[in-house]
Amino acid sequence: MTGMEERWKRRSRLGICLLPVTQLWAKAEAAEAADELLCGWLYEVLEEKSGFLRIRTHYAYEGWMDAAEYAPVPRAYGERRELHTVGVHAADVLYEPRVQGRRLTTLFAGSLVRAAGESRLQGGGTRKEGMRGGRMQNGRTWEDWIRVTLPDGREGYTRAHFLTPRKDGDGFLREGRLEALAGAWGGLEKEREALLRQEIVDRALSFLGTQYRWGGKTVLGIDCSGLAFMSYMLCGILIYRDARIMPGFPVKEIPAERAGKGDLLFFPGHVAVSLGEGRFVHATAYPGCSCVTINSLNEKDPDYRADLRERLIAAGSIFPQ
Repeated sequence: MTGMEERWKRRSRLGICLLPVTQLWAKAEAAEAADELLCGWLYEVLEEKSGFLRIRTHYAYEGWMDAAEYAPVPRAYGERRELHTVGVHAADVLYEPRVQGRRLTTLFAGSLVRAAGESRLQGGGTRKEGMRGGRMQNGRTWEDWIRVTLPDGREGYTRAHFLTPRKDGDGFLREGRLEALAGAWGGLEKEREALLRQEIVDRALSFLGTQYRWGGKTVLGIDCSGLAFMSYMLCGILIYRDARIMPGFPVKEIPAERAGKGDLLFFPGHVAVSLGEGRFVHATAYPGCSCVTINSLNEKDPDYRADLRERLIAAGSIFPQ
């Protein structure tokens, strides 16, 4: 057991998500969805009731899960800094490093896995992790496979370029302080800030067309705050999971007219990712749409949402104003 594991076990009962998606509920009953956990994510157990566990996630959100889905954190997943994030919307993990291989599972963007450190050829052979596909050796093309270990101990292969080094962290569960979530995003150079703003926007836009699902966080279905959360988390920034500005998190209120790319627009019970100049991308249950789409607060635009323009209550940003 590592020193980190020992500290965590003394402090609380920690668990890890083994499934591609674990549903969180608003109450100790499977009646109203609240959130989703993804494979490899940690949580702290706070209470048990009627076959459900009240848990607190690594991003400080609370909900109830089926007690039967609880699993302790395995030794291999104790050192969280070595984990990799699934960076594509869906990544198959196969039993063999070949496209014809039997599928072990499918993971979604934001899931965490432990990489084994080597890639393989579809015709045999190995290479070190970090190299990318497309090169030729002895007349064969590297197929870009990498061996991964899942939280339940199973091993399989996925494409190396599906994974990226993890950017977010478990500071909240490890240290017990919300300050660990906030980070230091206020001192970015203008060029880096522009790149980060664009990355947040690109992540949000990648979900275009995804159906609306209350409490969802994946390409199978996502809600408004899930879209905002995932767009930031995949850039390494943990924000509050619901559609409001919460103290202790990195999003701070700004004048709505100053909202630029990557900032957030807040409405009663709703949040959107700003594209700048009054346009935004959001997951909406609006009749005739019910998916991730682009709309505008500008009257002259064909996708103008007058109902949202009238209900805009705040804007938020992680960047200095």
